Amino acid sequence: MWDEREIHELVLGSTREDAAAQRALYTAAYPYGLTVALYYSDNRQSAEEVLQDSFLKLFQSLPHLDDLPQSFLPWFRRIVVNTAIDAYRRRQRDLRIVPLPAQMTFNAAVDRLNTEDLYQLLQSLPPSYRLVFNLYVLEGYSHPEIADRLHISVGSSKSNLHKARRHLKRLATPFFNPTINFNNA
Repeated sequence: MWDEREIHELVLGSTREDAAAQRALYTAAYPYGLTVALYYSDNRQSAEEVLQDSFLKLFQSLPHLDDLPQSFLPWFRRIVVNTAIDAYRRRQRDLRIVPLPAQMTFNAAVDRLNTEDLYQLLQSLPPSYRLVFNLYVLEGYSHPEIADRLHISVGSSKSNLHKARRHLKRLATPFFNPTINFNNA
């Protein structure tokens, strides 16, 4: 399990660029980082790319820090979220047309909303909606903070959150309707 004292020792070792400590920190933090990255990414591959960039930033910054973070998880989460925002901005520069979200497919073996379904629902949102939704709901940012970070207006932030909620509600409705059977049998 997650032992903050052990993680602190790994962080200290990583500041000295100790490869074994870096490898152990990477292994310990990878599942948590991937969970965070999945909320901000279109798919697992994109999440893994965000996470790899996050670890790169982490290991490059550690030797140059004057003070180590008191708690590793919130600090690492911030790195992953900021890296996801950077990736979003890069994609926005490259996009000419925002693609429509892929058609939702349901796992016929599942009759309730589980973690994978939640990831699929979030990943079905257009990137701008997903980013605002996650920053507001998961990270607790206010609309002015989101607007400042994403270089959009406060009204756009509120609008994107509203549209994301409406989209998620429409997609999640079948999970809460007891008359719909997801079995193909």
